[in-house]
Amino acid sequence: MEVCQALSIDELFDLVRDYDLVLTVEAPLADSLNSRVEQAFLGDFATTPRRYVYTESKTDLMNKKELFHHIDNELEFGWKKTAYLLEEIIDCWLETGNPHKILNYNQYNRSEVKKILDILLTTRNIYRAMDRYRITGSSVAVVGFHQFKELDKKLLPDSFDKINVFKESKTTLPRFNVFNSGIEIVQALSKNVSKNNAGDTAFVLNQSSRYQPLVMSMLESKNIPYLTQRDINENIDFRNFHSLCRTATTQKRFKVGELQPLLKNLDIDINRQYNQKYIDSIESEKLQQILEKTKDSTIKEALNQYTQTIGRKLNQITEFYREAGLLDSVITEELLDLVEFYLDVFDINWETDNYGGVLFVSPKNIAWVDRPQIFHIGMNSEWSSKTPTKPWIDKNKYHQTKLKNFKILIQNQNSYYMVQNKHQNEEVTPCYYFNQIHDKEFTKFTDLPYRKYGEKPTQKLQAFNKKDLNIKPKQIDLISQSDLNKLVECPRNYYFNKLIPLSEQDYFKKGRLFHDYAEFYHNHPEYTDKNQQKFIKYMVSEMEPLVENQYLPILKTEFINGTQNIKKYIDENQVQETKPNGYTKNNYKDQNIFSTKTNKPITSGLTEVWFEDRELGCRGKIDLIKNKKQLVDYKSSKNKKTSSNIIKNSNIDILKNKPNFQAILYLMHHRKTQPKTEIDFIYYYFLNNIENQIQGKSNYKNNITKITYYPNTFQKQITQKTAYNWLCKTSKTRKRFLEKIGPENYQKAMEKITISKKAEYDKDLLTKECLDELKNNYSKFLEIGRGKDVTARQLEKRTNGLLRKLVDYRLNNYFKEDIDRFEIFLNKKLTELNKYKRSRFPVGEPDFDKLDYPDLIIK
Repeated sequence: MEVCQALSIDELFDLVRDYDLVLTVEAPLADSLNSRVEQAFLGDFATTPRRYVYTESKTDLMNKKELFHHIDNELEFGWKKTAYLLEEIIDCWLETGNPHKILNYNQYNRSEVKKILDILLTTRNIYRAMDRYRITGSSVAVVGFHQFKELDKKLLPDSFDKINVFKESKTTLPRFNVFNSGIEIVQALSKNVSKNNAGDTAFVLNQSSRYQPLVMSMLESKNIPYLTQRDINENIDFRNFHSLCRTATTQKRFKVGELQPLLKNLDIDINRQYNQKYIDSIESEKLQQILEKTKDSTIKEALNQYTQTIGRKLNQITEFYREAGLLDSVITEELLDLVEFYLDVFDINWETDNYGGVLFVSPKNIAWVDRPQIFHIGMNSEWSSKTPTKPWIDKNKYHQTKLKNFKILIQNQNSYYMVQNKHQNEEVTPCYYFNQIHDKEFTKFTDLPYRKYGEKPTQKLQAFNKKDLNIKPKQIDLISQSDLNKLVECPRNYYFNKLIPLSEQDYFKKGRLFHDYAEFYHNHPEYTDKNQQKFIKYMVSEMEPLVENQYLPILKTEFINGTQNIKKYIDENQVQETKPNGYTKNNYKDQNIFSTKTNKPITSGLTEVWFEDRELGCRGKIDLIKNKKQLVDYKSSKNKKTSSNIIKNSNIDILKNKPNFQAILYLMHHRKTQPKTEIDFIYYYFLNNIENQIQGKSNYKNNITKITYYPNTFQKQITQKTAYNWLCKTSKTRKRFLEKIGPENYQKAMEKITISKKAEYDKDLLTKECLDELKNNYSKFLEIGRGKDVTARQLEKRTNGLLRKLVDYRLNNYFKEDIDRFEIFLNKKLTELNKYKRSRFPVGEPDFDKLDYPDLIIK
């Protein structure tokens, strides 16, 4: 891919070194040119128009922020109107060079604009000074004239030289380095940056992209310094203080997890398990005292209290509120809204102690980068600048300016392009400006010259320092279905789930309430019916600390309808009170909350029962053992899963998506207690039909998903009368066909065919393998011809349909070989798990958006 060759900074300096003054609108470029001057020089050799006017002015000049406060004091329009109109007037002035031009547009030709314009034209400010100043008596070179706005140009003398920043020749751009993921890009960067070359390195990336936090984490883990502009709202002390003020004054409820940084700063310890609870439901005398003192106080008073509590002065934050004129203002919701608005409008930098290191550059703001090695990261559509819609903007000129800047940026010496071709399995769209450079059509990076990386990672990122405690890991002999799901999906995610204690989530709590209600109703149906309204009220009150108040009526509706469905299921499905072997009732471990509240015991041994099978290596809890052949699991999800969906996410032969091993793991254990027995695993989605239920059109049976385990192999099972009967139920036409054959002849015909493993799951392959043979087998028991049992065409069609339906049979049930293979699979996973505990948990290839801790998981 060729592009007009841009001049490097060294080449630019060679062209302008003999001038008295060099002007550019890029301050970093001016600094770079100044750093190359070898002889003594009075003032700046290179500068920006704005810097030049500040330097030459004999008086202080107000900037935009100072003008904002001055206009607000003079006109009292309110912050939002003042900021908006001031921004529009200044932008029009910069773009057109004429402060009055904005009055040509009807929406701005009004008294408020004229009053602000009068102040701008009568006060000492940088924009008025730039409008009036003219450079004289110097030889002037202008670098990047295409970047100059009309107000910048007003400074220029009558005679000056424009330095063409492009050569007449073309150059070939570097090829793209294409990686599989952002993590792999960071791994590659890690190999090429160190403490020794940090000052020689720049990263060009969109600062709001997913790459920035990954790159910064990598640098911090290697203790490599870096330079990036930080706003004050990124300062943790500022954020904590603002959170304190919000919590003390707002009607909005905050969760404990949202305030943990503040609580830690205040030395208030609230366990992470309460992170999902609202702070007003937590009893903390110290916090309540601080909130009471903060409420109705001024910013100054609240800051004094806060600094005394944390034992540190916050001079930068105090100065920010003083400059904003808010230090003596009483804290209210409206005031805090204004603070957030102010930070959106003005860049308030937070000074840090970093004075060197890797330079972070925004691709939308800078063209020249003065570093020996430059990594362009991402280069996707986020790099494109959105064209402003303001009426005074020349859109074509704006676009051409950004395109030229882009051409210069990507040609900085020793540039490396680090990109992804796909993200979350979708094609990444390259930056729009590449399409303007390249004369051929393309849609992805691999349509252009590239080199693929990342198939075989060669280097691990340097981790944060750690201390070896020489503690031998405990052997894990048992695993639950939920832990197994996480382990198979992403071992590293499983590790973090064990490492970081989970807080009580609202959906966990809601599910627990429903499950305990079902168990209590099974044990005390008459008492529960009599006190149903009290139960609903109690369930809502238990959720109140975890959800917003406006959602409580919705929850109440769910509790009313969900408990009704649970009662219908229990009432209409008789339970055989004979507990099979292999299960225990651990009341001490899992106390029913309704039993505790009512002081009524749980006596049934068939509800919420546990098993621990050390021989198989599994453990779990059954919601209800309906009888020895049926296990029931209550689900509070509104999205009912089909049996085929569950099978596809648990059958080892066809597992592709997010694992769901609950049914197969529980059946694996239960078949030990009931050998050679068909067993049903029943999911009861009691909230699935809530909308129909409200309308009075519901049938609780529609909430049931049943999966059957057959103690035969699939090959043997399809010869059984059970399969024959199942096929008869699938359609009336198929039933008539099978009845003409009869169950015994059906069995004889099926026993003579052999189905390959792949064909069990593939309808087309199964018919290809078995259609002719099975058709011939059936023909022995039928009269073929017009007016007889079937015609030859009907025989082929019926046999074809039957074979295809058998694949559905395979995909909706478990068979002996499925559980056998799952036993081997589980044993293998336990072996791997204990191996990981002695070494490191790998990441695998998960869908990061579906993980619990995606930000912590780096290869």
